[in-house]
Amino acid sequence: MAATPAAVSATAYTYSDTTDLTDGLRKRVVEDFIYSIDPRDLPMRDYFGGYEKEKTDTITFEFPEDNHIAIDTTIGTAATGWNTASDVSGLSVTDSDVICIGDILLTSDGEIVVVSAVGTNTIDVYGRGDLGSTESNANSDSDVIYIIGNAQLEGWTYGASPRFMTRGTKKNYVQNSEASIDVSKDYNTLPKWGIKEEFAYQLKQNQLRELKKLERNALYGGSNTGTLEGNASHPRTMCGIIAPIASVAANINIQTHTTNLSSVEVTEDNINSSMQTIYTSGGNPDTIMCGPFNKKVISSFMLPYRRSDMEDKKYSNVVNTYENDFGTVNILLNRYMRASDIVILDKKNFNFVCKEAFNIIDLPDDRDKVRSALIGKYSCKLVKEEHAAWIYGTATS
Repeated sequence: MAATPAAVSATAYTYSDTTDLTDGLRKRVVEDFIYSIDPRDLPMRDYFGGYEKEKTDTITFEFPEDNHIAIDTTIGTAATGWNTASDVSGLSVTDSDVICIGDILLTSDGEIVVVSAVGTNTIDVYGRGDLGSTESNANSDSDVIYIIGNAQLEGWTYGASPRFMTRGTKKNYVQNSEASIDVSKDYNTLPKWGIKEEFAYQLKQNQLRELKKLERNALYGGSNTGTLEGNASHPRTMCGIIAPIASVAANINIQTHTTNLSSVEVTEDNINSSMQTIYTSGGNPDTIMCGPFNKKVISSFMLPYRRSDMEDKKYSNVVNTYENDFGTVNILLNRYMRASDIVILDKKNFNFVCKEAFNIIDLPDDRDKVRSALIGKYSCKLVKEEHAAWIYGTATS
């Protein structure tokens, strides 16, 4: 049976502090190693600005979310006022909180009205078919109403019916991660297959493995709903941006714009529709993350339009940037994603959050073994999840 090596003290260092590991209890940050790894092995690290881009001193961090007040709403019940000839009071709307006195409204059927009073999901207007428009009596429930301007009477009182958004909050939790490493002192110094010292080799292996898990955790992690801050019966866990469960409503998690393809291959129309939804919600998507199979499918979108002639020496079928009517997105290939997932988001809306960067802690000798632990305390942050989309359940082969 093959031995299971673990990291021990050595003189071949893979981190910035070269203090002798056997000399007492020490802790070393391993950023030199982390940032020397090929970006293809840690795709989210460099693309989103590193694991330590945002710092936190707490185990639970909360951040506010705000948005612009909408400039449209919809008809609530069309039969309540809208389809009654010349009715100017009590017209039903689904959200009167976005409407102010004096707002000029344009209905889907082209009628214009000016608001004279605002009630609870009802409005009064000065007149029907205003400003040269034609009164419509063929409205339907949920027809869009566009707010196209605001006009006040001469001598009006400033500050009537003010509107502002009540800011919401999102939160996430810092997760403590650890990889323990120990190896016998003799095994550490035995020459093996070109490996000079087992500690250095195993330390590299464990560091890379923990970083891969961190990248996947930022995607799929879910908060343990029973003990959010962690206790003796369950550790504290961070929530990822596409947790496989709804997790907790106040946590980060793309749940607003999701598309289940039920094992069907993703199409260009699926991508365009998701980007359109984000754009309509006020977002500006600039990043698509996906695994190898879906990356290949996206690259194939252009295949029917490629042409070559006898003089061409190179044929390419690679798409790393995709542009449509709703934005230009970079395609980030991520081998740690499930093959059936695609994420579309605005790059600036996501960050890793760090309480304590990965470091090595030397543990006391245990008989003939030298032991170390690799520890990091991380989380992640996604603001404006409505400006992101998750396409899942795609074909995978």
